Amino acid sequence: MRRTAFKDVHMHDPLAGVDPPVTGRDGITVLIAEDDPFIRDILSAVIGDGGGFRIVATAGDADAAIDAAIEHSPVLALLDVRMPGGGGARAAKVIAETCPEVHIVAISSHDDQETIGEMVSAGARGYITKDAPRDQMLETLRRCAAGELIFTPASANSLMREYAKSSQRLAEAKKRRRLREQRLREICEPRAIHSVFQPIVALDTGRVDMYEALTRFESPHGLNTGEWFEEAVELGMSVELELAVLARTVAELAGAGAGMAAEPADDGLHVSLNASPEMLLNPALHATLSAIDPRRIVIEVTEHAQISDYAEIKRAIARLRSHGMRLAIDDAGAGFASLRHILDLAPDMIKLDLSLVRGIDTDQPRRALATGLISFAREIDAEIVAEGIETQGELECVRELGVQYGQGYFIARPAPLAELLVRHIELSG
Repeated sequence: MRRTAFKDVHMHDPLAGVDPPVTGRDGITVLIAEDDPFIRDILSAVIGDGGGFRIVATAGDADAAIDAAIEHSPVLALLDVRMPGGGGARAAKVIAETCPEVHIVAISSHDDQETIGEMVSAGARGYITKDAPRDQMLETLRRCAAGELIFTPASANSLMREYAKSSQRLAEAKKRRRLREQRLREICEPRAIHSVFQPIVALDTGRVDMYEALTRFESPHGLNTGEWFEEAVELGMSVELELAVLARTVAELAGAGAGMAAEPADDGLHVSLNASPEMLLNPALHATLSAIDPRRIVIEVTEHAQISDYAEIKRAIARLRSHGMRLAIDDAGAGFASLRHILDLAPDMIKLDLSLVRGIDTDQPRRALATGLISFAREIDAEIVAEGIETQGELECVRELGVQYGQGYFIARPAPLAELLVRHIELSG
């Protein structure tokens, strides 16, 4: 930023999308909007006689200024900030929206930051006071017509410094967001995604009845799986990431075979897939899952996922069930939301959160809460899976409470599908 001989502040607008105008043979065309006829005549005389300018219209209020700008499309619109009809700010806003090629210059008797800020926000590219010297006024108009931002009052100095800083911060923020979006799109590529599967075992027989698909990302950026999904939510790209993950998981399942495309059988592979409420409502979900037998799929909705319209989600779940899929509520017992999900969505399976299972063999309150959920599940004919089993005591406790299925590191760690299929007989024995 530099000062001119007039001690004004000027800069090229980093966010401007309007090219500098080409001045015709008759000079730079100007619209003057000023409610005081005497001042309007003086401005017309000063500018019209200043060399290089041509007055194409004058107006006494905001509405007339807007109409004149639309009709004449001048290079410059000189707007009084205090004129009737909503003032210069209203006129500037409408003209900037309807005639973006017009360069707006505010003129006022007031030299204050609030007024300057109001006009800048409305679209003004220049600001001068009515008592400015003639040469300074004309030079300001010429430079505004050339595409510069010119603010001649002394009080504009600090305001424009803040404006410049704000513009720079905005540009940097946009750049950072573009980089984050690009990084996330790279993570959505199949080569960056791979799935691991954790066995879910029938506790009465020790047989592997199902696998939960879990996602891992190959990335140099150092974020874990949860952080990538949080990043996607912040950027509004969560469905894009979920679709990429599901597509990759389905491709691995279909490629491995394991009966996923065959009729369900006792020894066939069943898999649970995580999906957000937004994903359940996405039409692409059915197409993504079409490569595998839907009767082998359990869709898990996490307790942490917020649902704003249960009726809409219930309709989506009904469509999934009509194809043979089942519904599980994940993380049950971790908070209030899971209870609402269970009551409103009537799941086929309830998965007890690991925070409830952890230490359940020695913690009576946890045991009591789990007992209540297990009893409730029986009433609604839902199966129970205990997640996060890490000790022999926890395993024995949930089995005694009547939990049908168990999942956790004590039983089996997540692993690539090919490895698990080789070990399937051993794990199910």
